[in-house]
Amino acid sequence: MRKLLYVIIKNKQTLKIIEQSKAKYQKVVDNMKEGMIILNSKGKVVFINQSASKILGIPINKIGFYIFDIVDDENTLLLKSELSKRNAGRTSEYRIEYKHPELARISHKPARTLH
Repeated sequence: MRKLLYVIIKNKQTLKIIEQSKAKYQKVVDNMKEGMIILNSKGKVVFINQSASKILGIPINKIGFYIFDIVDDENTLLLKSELSKRNAGRTSEYRIEYKHPELARISHKPARTLH
């Protein structure tokens, strides 16, 4: 019983540390000037920060769309090729253009994948 109680207390302490860390990094991401978009392996947007929302003219609450919805056919082909490389664990550098709903095109060089 004592061992179980120790494990429960330790797990609660660990969860508290994780929550504090999560809040700290969330604040950094929310306040950075650079746009940040996180895609799943199929190109679905699972996260977009405030800066990316402003840059691209896409509301934050619109996550869940596919990145291909905001690029032209040429950039869709490029993105699909690059996603397949990343899904295979390879990195590369490339530049894509997004369609902004009110402006012309926005050129962007994505950051490397974090593994």
